[in-house]
Amino acid sequence: TWGGCSYLDHCLCKLDKLNAGKQLDNKDEDRLLTDHEILNPFEKAQLFLVKTDEAEQWVKVKQKEQKEEVEAPPADDDDTTVKTLDASGQGRSVKVNAHWPESFRMWPGLFHLLKENDKPLRSHRHVMLRDVIMYTLFAILCGVCMVYRNDQDLYFMRQSVVECLDYGVGDTATSFSSINNYDDIWDWLTGSFYFQIFNNVSSLRASFEPVGIMRFRQQKAASRECIRPEIPAAYQSCYYVEVADGTYQTLSLLISDSDWINSTLPGRVAPPYADEWTSASDYTRRLSGKVQDYYDGSGYASDYNMSSGMLTSAGERFLEDMPIFKTYWVDSSTRMLALSIGLANYATGNHVAVEFLIEMPPSGAVIPTVYIVPFAMSETDGDKVANVIDYIRWVIVIGYILVVVVGTEISQKYTDGEMGLTYVFSPFGFIDASTVAIFVAEQYMRGKFDPPLPHMLTEFYSYSRDANLAEDIFLCESLLVLCAMVRIVRLLTFLPKVHVISQIYARSIVMIISYAMAFVPAFVGCVFLGHSIWSPSLYMFSNWSQSIMTVSLLVRQEVDVQLLSAKEEEWTIVFLIYAFVITTGFLLNGFLAIIAYSAFEVGLLRGPEHVSWESEQWQDWAFFGPIYKSLTGEKPGICRLSASALEARRTREADAAIDMEEEGDMGDD
Repeated sequence: TWGGCSYLDHCLCKLDKLNAGKQLDNKDEDRLLTDHEILNPFEKAQLFLVKTDEAEQWVKVKQKEQKEEVEAPPADDDDTTVKTLDASGQGRSVKVNAHWPESFRMWPGLFHLLKENDKPLRSHRHVMLRDVIMYTLFAILCGVCMVYRNDQDLYFMRQSVVECLDYGVGDTATSFSSINNYDDIWDWLTGSFYFQIFNNVSSLRASFEPVGIMRFRQQKAASRECIRPEIPAAYQSCYYVEVADGTYQTLSLLISDSDWINSTLPGRVAPPYADEWTSASDYTRRLSGKVQDYYDGSGYASDYNMSSGMLTSAGERFLEDMPIFKTYWVDSSTRMLALSIGLANYATGNHVAVEFLIEMPPSGAVIPTVYIVPFAMSETDGDKVANVIDYIRWVIVIGYILVVVVGTEISQKYTDGEMGLTYVFSPFGFIDASTVAIFVAEQYMRGKFDPPLPHMLTEFYSYSRDANLAEDIFLCESLLVLCAMVRIVRLLTFLPKVHVISQIYARSIVMIISYAMAFVPAFVGCVFLGHSIWSPSLYMFSNWSQSIMTVSLLVRQEVDVQLLSAKEEEWTIVFLIYAFVITTGFLLNGFLAIIAYSAFEVGLLRGPEHVSWESEQWQDWAFFGPIYKSLTGEKPGICRLSASALEARRTREADAAIDMEEEGDMGDD
């Protein structure tokens, strides 16, 4: 009997990797327990006691289950995978933790290395050739669009404007970048700026033509109660330090008509009127400053018509207005002056948006900042070619990445026994989501890019807004290429050596985060020390952002040490010793040590997976399922099978062929 059950009514059936279900011979009980070909003590198998009249049906059921399990893309089989049954009797794979590293717990370093070796490398079967092709094609198309849409050398176009308007021409005229005090502002406006813009023989006018409407604008701080009431009343004229909503002045300026400008003369555009406050609008740009984070487009403004027929009159009005503005318009409550103008280069068909910002904090300092941004206003032949390519990119982004890739990755996560959201919140799920979002945003911004023609303007329009939009679109294009390249690198990790390198960087990032917990406080202390010493005397330490940048540049030793010593000689030595230990001595060598240690760990414990594929597996990996089936006649999916699963499948197919052959022989008999 078998456990009290008669062997006449019951039989033993064996289930292992190679046999989905096999009925054992019960007639010779001694041979059943001693013959290794029947029950091998070294093999992993399970025995089932089944009723004899149900054995044949049980075998068929198990064969079907085994076939479905093998044909499905399984997770990688390794030493921590055990085949077992669930509560319903269904076969499944279970991951178990290896216990042998516990023997090395008394050596923490070695134990940590062995304990970390629990993630198998990503193998060929997780990467499909179509993904490599499609992402590579997408990266190429994005690069082609960037080339076609930016075929002009915008750097030299910008540089010519910088040389003429910012640096100035000649040594005697005041240039914009050399403005240091209040009088320099007006010397530049009536000197080099006026000459370059309104004189037909200037260096700037040889290549550029002023277009649209030019605006000269200021923002005034509102008056407030003085912080120190003990100051004599004659000196109590206090204003807010910064200008923003609620702190800038909006009242009309009280200036005698006899001393004020005539807004009806040709060359001017009114409204707005220079003595009346104008609110910001959608077509004005807010400017980023050094004293204040940003300035919106509101303020007191005077506009000038820069069209070809009115350019001379606009120059006359501008030159007449400057002494009046200097005397009656600008005072101690003024916090900024801004001059906005558009330039056209008809030889290349491009335009340049220019914004001059002069900050005037209550300290009395004058800080000039210029924004010069070239952009293409009209559509070029290259844009037309890129627009056609955009249709192909729409298909790849929406049809392939959003539908095929996302669906495949989520399905693969379920197959590996993980949740589908694991991919959504993974780094590469974020890359795919960013690719879709950036491309849609870039196409939306491109649809919104429609600047008006300069000769059609009847009121001021800041082309800086469109120029910055063009820059943002170009940035989105470059981010798309970056996302595609990162995705390609990830796909190429099925190559063993590439995967090892990626694992080195992956482990390095984890260690660098831990390393930053020790480094960042010391680095911040260095920033605070430098800021407290030199903030009153050097611009490089004048604010927190500049201080962080300066300390970071100490890594490359690009800070003028002589300048530091000239301001604070005693503290310079202390600061340099501390900064050297933190940046060069600690930072660089720490990063190098992390990379070296990560390479050691990966090389020792996570080397490449030595799995050689057969030609059928490579064909299944390279071709779509229907194509592979038509070429080979085999069912697709063998590239996703592990070595043991593939062996079990082929053994089962061979046994099935033998059984069919035996049945055929019996039929012939």
